[in-house]
Amino acid sequence: MPNDAPLLSVVTITKNVDKWIDDCLRSILEDQDWREGEFELIVVDDKSSDTTREILEEYAAADPRVRIIDNPTPGGGNARNVGMAQARGTYLSFVDGDDLVTPGAYHAMLNSIQTTGSDMVVGDFMHFNDRRAWRPPRKWSTGVHQITKTNLHKTPELIRSRTVWNRMYRLDFLREAGVQFPNVPRANDIVPMTVALLAAKSVDIIPNYVYLYRHRPGGSSMTARAGQMAGYQSYLKQESICAGLIAKANDPGISREYRMFAARRFFSSSRSMLQVYGRRARVGVKWRAKKMLRLKDAQ
Repeated sequence: MPNDAPLLSVVTITKNVDKWIDDCLRSILEDQDWREGEFELIVVDDKSSDTTREILEEYAAADPRVRIIDNPTPGGGNARNVGMAQARGTYLSFVDGDDLVTPGAYHAMLNSIQTTGSDMVVGDFMHFNDRRAWRPPRKWSTGVHQITKTNLHKTPELIRSRTVWNRMYRLDFLREAGVQFPNVPRANDIVPMTVALLAAKSVDIIPNYVYLYRHRPGGSSMTARAGQMAGYQSYLKQESICAGLIAKANDPGISREYRMFAARRFFSSSRSMLQVYGRRARVGVKWRAKKMLRLKDAQ
């Protein structure tokens, strides 16, 4: 790394998030008690068509730590790859432009990863919307206890947490492991995070809440699109790739944990799809029945 390289690169992905990007950037720039030269913020804008870009330019003009990059190929996966390629720090974290980083989160992760020399540190997180905040189902996350210098073979339940943004990585580790994000409608982080977890020799788990994941109103967010058929098919395809990677690892403990976890995820996603499309099917049947009755009455 160059002598003037920051300790940490934070890569933020934005696409039509003008309602939330100000809160997101403030949580990174103002709530972390940064020391001079300690970090850089790389914002990869994924072809925003609202006022997101104007807001970003205001921040970049006022703060030399902020660098804006246009995503040359549309898609959230490619935007993460572009940000990772441009990063100059020893460590790297990802943020989505509508989410929030909790105060002190980065220093909590930096303290752990610098002390242990691990490849990755994983923190806890919460979901939130305009009305409330809630913890993720524990069956889909790692737990709140602290463990240092573990790995997927020692702690198979790490496979339950494959979100990209509630953690910090050594940048050279990600590059050496060949981590790349696919451009898909849903679940663009589960394959690269499975690759990273399998490759990591040492992982820290800290109990700190480091991230707040926003559930946005309307149909524009990844969460909203997850209920659509394209998102469901994308998830199944990405999960099948993960299953192949786990099988190649040939570790009974990891395989057992993954099978239980993946089954829960599959049935949860399938149940959601049945609720969405089953409702539409019922409405269609009622409409056809009423039409047939009207025709019958007219005869």
